[in-house]
Amino acid sequence: ADASKAVVSGPGVSEVFAFVAGTNGRVTIASRDRFGNSRGGRYDTFAYSIAGSGGDSGIATRSTDGTYQLSYTITVAGAASLVLTLTRSDGAAVSPAASVASSPYAVTVVGAAMDSSRSA
Repeated sequence: ADASKAVVSGPGVSEVFAFVAGTNGRVTIASRDRFGNSRGGRYDTFAYSIAGSGGDSGIATRSTDGTYQLSYTITVAGAASLVLTLTRSDGAAVSPAASVASSPYAVTVVGAAMDSSRSA
């Protein structure tokens, strides 16, 4: 796999998207080879981590269509960065881990909306 050719999409990486703290940001990664061809039948490992604003980390899950899905939660409002890396390609370790596409991605997290029905 060529991490720089991966296609990353979803509201969790959109520059115009801000999500509420405590909800999930979702991302899809389509693995590509060095020529930009789909690697749908191959097995790669994509890791993610959140820098800033109380984020988390983990591994993206492979879907039946050959894309990789991840869902992350940031619990604190503010600016954060989603860092995506390719750590294994066809079962072999990628060392050092390679940055995926345009990673890191800026993420904006806003506080929860006020519930006016609960105000005093």
